[in-house]
Amino acid sequence: MFNQEKGTDYPILNIQELEALADLKLSAMGKEYPKHDKSDAIDVVAPLVDIIAEGDQESTAPIDARLQTFLNSYFAECGEEVPKIPDNTFILDREGLGRVLSFPPHKQEFFCETMKSYKIKQGVLHNPAKDKRTTVGVFHICQSDVPVPADKIECPKI
Repeated sequence: MFNQEKGTDYPILNIQELEALADLKLSAMGKEYPKHDKSDAIDVVAPLVDIIAEGDQESTAPIDARLQTFLNSYFAECGEEVPKIPDNTFILDREGLGRVLSFPPHKQEFFCETMKSYKIKQGVLHNPAKDKRTTVGVFHICQSDVPVPADKIECPKI
């Protein structure tokens, strides 16, 4: 079954297929991955993944290129080294891929001292331990010609 309503030609994948795809994509990036389920597919395509990864290392996602261009021009006058966006971007190109990667393998919930997170039908629910429901004094905005709202903190470029 193909996902025509979303405007893609990708087939709709089940959870196991999404997990295998996530493992393959992480492997192609040269990253450690959780190995959701031992799959023969990974062993079979591993050499191909390595070849693809070698050829793909020079490419940059279009949004990353635009962001880097902005950062280069914005911080050019500072005389400091311009922050660089990571080269190796994991692209969530399939519906459900982000949800698969949001939790450890085969887990439906995740708990830590600052948050409790659950997989739900609509996506992922995060419940922070201390939720003040305010942004006053939390957001820092870098100095520019755009006015900074009174409840935000303006920071110098350097």
